[in-house]
Amino acid sequence: MSCRSRLRSVALCVGAGFAVALSLTEALWLQGRFFPTTPLVDWLPAINEPLDRWIWYLMIAAAMALAVLPWRRAAAAAGAVLYFGYSLWDQQRWIPFFNEVGALLLVLAIHRGRSEKEAREALDDCGIVIALIYVWSGLQKLNYWFYVKVFPWMVGAFTPHLPEPVAQWLLGCAVLVPFIEALTGFALLTLRWRRIGMWSAIAMHAFILLCVGPLGLGGNVQVWFWNVASAALVYLIFESSPTPLQEMLALRARPLRAALMAFFGIAPILNFVVLPGIGRWDDFQAATLYSGNESQGKVYMTPQLALRLPEPLHDLFERDADGQVRLDLKDWAYYELNVPDYHAQRVHENAARRLCQYLGNPDGLVLRAGSKSDAFTGERRILERRCRDLTPVVAAPRAR
Repeated sequence: MSCRSRLRSVALCVGAGFAVALSLTEALWLQGRFFPTTPLVDWLPAINEPLDRWIWYLMIAAAMALAVLPWRRAAAAAGAVLYFGYSLWDQQRWIPFFNEVGALLLVLAIHRGRSEKEAREALDDCGIVIALIYVWSGLQKLNYWFYVKVFPWMVGAFTPHLPEPVAQWLLGCAVLVPFIEALTGFALLTLRWRRIGMWSAIAMHAFILLCVGPLGLGGNVQVWFWNVASAALVYLIFESSPTPLQEMLALRARPLRAALMAFFGIAPILNFVVLPGIGRWDDFQAATLYSGNESQGKVYMTPQLALRLPEPLHDLFERDADGQVRLDLKDWAYYELNVPDYHAQRVHENAARRLCQYLGNPDGLVLRAGSKSDAFTGERRILERRCRDLTPVVAAPRAR
C-alpha cells in the first residue's frame, strides 16, 4: 500500500473515531449540566444554548467529512480548530483520547500529502505521537497502585473463573506490563524492531478490549471503540513504514514534529517534579490513564447534605466507616459526562465548589484531593478544602 493510500486510511480512522467519541460524550460538550465546566481563564465569554450544541454538531460534521470526503486537510483543520478552541471553555475536555485525536488532526491539516514523500512525513508525525504515548503510558505504570489495584481490576472479570494457579500467574503478569508497553513505544520508532512493536501494540489493545469490553468488565463504551481504532491506526501507520530511527527523530525544518516531540516526549517529565509557582505538568498530558498514578479527588459530607444533592448522584454515594458519605469525582464524571474526571486539583476544586454552591456553602462538606502517589509505597499527600476555602466562580452552571 502506498503512503498516500495509508494516509487516506489514517484520516478515515481518525475521523470515524472522533465522530464516535463525540457522539458518546454529548454532555461533555454542552453547558447545561451539573458537573461544572472549568474554563482556562475566567474572562472567556459564556457559550450557552443553542450555540454549544451547534459547535458539537460542527465537530461531528468535520469528523465525518474527514472520514468520507476527499478534502481531508480542510476537514482536519476545522476539527482541530473547533476542538482546541472550544476546549478552552472546559479543561475537562483535555482527556487523553481527545488530545491524541487533536494532535493527529493537526498533522492531517498541516501536511498536504500530495506526494509519497509528503504522505510519508505525515505518517511519521502521526507515528511519533502514538509511539511516545506508549512510552510514557508504560513508564507511568511503574507504580504501587497499578500493581495492587489497577491491573487486578482490569483482569477482575476473569480471575474468579480461572484455576487458582492460572489466576495468580495472570496477576503476576502485572510486573511485565509497564515494560512491555514502554518498549513497544520505543520499538515503533526503530526500523529494526518496528514490526514487533506493531504487533505488540495490537495485542495490547486486544487485551485491553477483552478486559474492559463486553466480554470483560463491560465499562465505558467509547473505550471499546477507541481501542479498536488505535489498533487500526498502529497497523496503518507502521506496517509498511520504511523510516529509520534517525530520520524519524530528525527535526531540521520540521517545526510540527519538534512541537509534537516536545509535548508528547519531553513535557511529561515535568509530571514528576513540582515547579515553583507552576506545579506539575497535568497527569492526563503525561499519559497516566489507567496507571493508578494520578491525582484523585473525593468529596466527603454528612448523610443529611448528601440527600440534598440531585437524586441521580445518590447511586454514586459510598458510606465510610465513620458514617460520612463519599462521592468520588471520577464516578460523577463518568456518570454524567461518560469520561473520567480531569486529574488536576483546579478541576477537582471547581467540582467541589459546584456542590458547595448548590448546598449553600455548608461546613460539613470537605474535598480531599490526593496528589500523585509515591511509586513504591502508594502514599499520597492529601489536601483538604472546605467550602469556605474555595473561592466562588463567576457563574455556576445550572443543574438539569
